[in-house]
Amino acid sequence: MVFDRTKQNGSFFYSWPQLTYSLLDWLHVGLAAQRTTYHTSLTLSAGCSSVWSHKKLEFTSYIFNPGWSDPGGC
Repeated sequence: MVFDRTKQNGSFFYSWPQLTYSLLDWLHVGLAAQRTTYHTSLTLSAGCSSVWSHKKLEFTSYIFNPGWSDPGGC
């Protein structure tokens, strides 16, 4: 949560919960969501995530609101 002490409408809430499952040592897949109250009409976005790893490197990708024609600016 971010509080703006100078403007009341500058404060906002943000969270990014995730649930992943390890299919292989190098591949994790799961569900993710993001919730925000900052300048958007859509306050909850849901989607999927994937994580690929190799040695000490990881690459994470997210797809939010798949199939929606208007993602709401998230």
